Amino acid sequence: MKYALALTLALGTAALAQNARTVELRATIGNWLDPNSPTTDPTVRALMQRFQRENPNIKISWDPQGYNELEQKLLTSTAASNPPDFAYVDSIWVQRLASLGALQPLDNLWSAKDRADYKPPFLAGAKYNGKLYAVWSETDTRVLWYNTELFKKAGLDPNKPPRTWAEFMADAKKLTGSGVYGVGIAFGPHEYLTADLFLTQFWGLGGKLIDAQGRPVFAQGSNRAAAIKTLEFFGNLQKSKVIPPDALQLKGGDSLYAGMASGRYAMVIGNNNAVEGGLKPIAPNTYQQWRAAVLPAPTGGKPSAMNGGFTWAIFTKDPAKQQAAWKFISFWNSPAVQLERYKPTAQVPVRFSTSKDKFYTSAFWQTVNKAVTAGQTRPGVAIYPVMSEQIQQAIQSYLTGQKSAAQAIDDAGKAVTAQYTRQQNR
Repeated sequence: MKYALALTLALGTAALAQNARTVELRATIGNWLDPNSPTTDPTVRALMQRFQRENPNIKISWDPQGYNELEQKLLTSTAASNPPDFAYVDSIWVQRLASLGALQPLDNLWSAKDRADYKPPFLAGAKYNGKLYAVWSETDTRVLWYNTELFKKAGLDPNKPPRTWAEFMADAKKLTGSGVYGVGIAFGPHEYLTADLFLTQFWGLGGKLIDAQGRPVFAQGSNRAAAIKTLEFFGNLQKSKVIPPDALQLKGGDSLYAGMASGRYAMVIGNNNAVEGGLKPIAPNTYQQWRAAVLPAPTGGKPSAMNGGFTWAIFTKDPAKQQAAWKFISFWNSPAVQLERYKPTAQVPVRFSTSKDKFYTSAFWQTVNKAVTAGQTRPGVAIYPVMSEQIQQAIQSYLTGQKSAAQAIDDAGKAVTAQYTRQQNR
């Protein structure tokens, strides 16, 4: 009996020791989530640190990367058989990483009850071959931001933002002068150039990136015409000198915040959380001058937008690490924590439950909801990153005078088709 009792106590002690054992995780994230950086949003930083305090047996080493570096880091570390245990993954990378065998399916970790609280597009976009490989963390859309004070100074009605390309160009010309550019825009190589600028106009003209079989078709037929028309619209902005001369060097929406804060730009195409999340911290006294509107409709088209979003995905095959990573993801994506994160940075809810909060009933959110309704998501296909890169190169080669709009799009189409064929033949 004594031996049995001793054995039971020993096993119990071992179990407690096992439960108390520290699990060490490596996580690759966007540098805007870095809990150790003073420039990270205070709410995000506090929540990251709260999780660590409440879960002392889970130690997470954060590896922050800029957006352009994030995907490459995930791909190279996976190729070297040294991926992170979990990571913050752009929704457009999920299928590519899953197709490489880098991600672990989440179906057994994620309860059906919790999944039911997520809006359908954010479940569909996280699947590959019928399995869930990621949890959508937040989403956003694209809007036209305009400075109401600069509108007034230019004799424009701040209650009547431009609704068409023609009105947008006319307003931009009136707003340009005395150190102010009508449009702040970043034409440097970055996903912003494809997602925020090209796609929002291309889709408004009825363009399609891929067909029903997932084949790239943006450089064919009416899609080609829409792509050329979009590049020419960018060229007209450049020729009219309503954009800054350094636009080709600026990369990403974040590069525009300083110009918004200083009054250098009067209008900006960007993320719906650009003002709350990006401008407010550096211009606390003037950020309220900026107002959001649905993006202007292209000539012969309709308003559109790009609905984006980041997800969390698990790479490790270690069951203990999977459980620890899932504990963080569950914390981060819980309804209460989502609302804490969303409100300061104006994120669009991915859960039904968070959408019901009274915070989302203001005029601003009505505008955002209109943009979301008009918008589309980037296709989560393996060829998309190649398409995006080639479209960026096409825009730059056209704006620098190296190619005509038609030649730039045709060359991009050929490069993407060649890569798509190689992918299919693997």
